[in-house]
Amino acid sequence: MVVGSICSAVMGVAMPAFAILMGDIINEFGNSSSIEDASRTLLFRFIYIGLGAFAAGWLMFMCWMIAGERQSIACRKEYLRSLLKQEIGWFDIINQSELATSFATDCFAFKGAIGEKVSSVLMSISMFIAGFVIAFIYGWLLTLVVMASLPVIAFGGILFSQAIGRQSEEQEKDYA
Repeated sequence: MVVGSICSAVMGVAMPAFAILMGDIINEFGNSSSIEDASRTLLFRFIYIGLGAFAAGWLMFMCWMIAGERQSIACRKEYLRSLLKQEIGWFDIINQSELATSFATDCFAFKGAIGEKVSSVLMSISMFIAGFVIAFIYGWLLTLVVMASLPVIAFGGILFSQAIGRQSEEQEKDYA
């Protein structure tokens, strides 16, 4: 999980690094008399960052998927232990097929939450932090203005997600 977390952070830093590189490309093409030399060096930088992002992304998902699978197996073992501790009469009142199906669904969701969601959240957090650090380095005044408007943007995002949630609930009621 440590390697997966580090790779998630590296993967999150890759997008702001690409943004810096795009700015460098625009600056070089505007200032350079020899576009070929400038494009060659920037091309190699793009390739290096792309290969690093590919390797970090692959390792990130691999490590977190393995961690999710291990947690899912541990959860299944604990579930089996708890089932074996039940009294025999408990199995008469429980529908075993529904129990097995619901447990398999829960374990699959558990594995997916750890395997995919945790890595995506860590990547998003590192992208957010790296973006602000780079923004403070390249243009601190504009970054302060964006930070002042960030609560308004977050409030709009919360309202939007609530509206989408209400709409999906209404659609579920229509189908039922």
